[in-house]
Amino acid sequence: MSKGSIRRFDVQAKVSLLISAAGVVGLLALAYLLYRNYHADMKVVMYGRKGMYGPIIFILTAITLLMSATGAAIGANSAGQRRNEYTRRSWAAFFIGAATISLTIIAFSVFWWFRMPLQ
Repeated sequence: MSKGSIRRFDVQAKVSLLISAAGVVGLLALAYLLYRNYHADMKVVMYGRKGMYGPIIFILTAITLLMSATGAAIGANSAGQRRNEYTRRSWAAFFIGAATISLTIIAFSVFWWFRMPLQ
């Protein structure tokens, strides 16, 4: 196998960590969008009904969940392999991906339960 082949477990460890980190970036963007439109005095997330805020939240949530799940799955696949020199990266990618999935679900639930579309 070539040096950069995705079938190698050490390459999978590096790739899974990068993918999980990209999921964290998506989670941070989602948290920023929710914080920006959250009104604490009324405890709602306000947005325009005709705008792109709602679809962007849905798309960003889906992309973040997909990237985090992919990073966690690849990390779990390569974590216990003997030929993997970077098992710590694999485990870190797995746990970062799992935590990002959980926090993304929580952030989307906040949007779903506290949303208030305006005209």
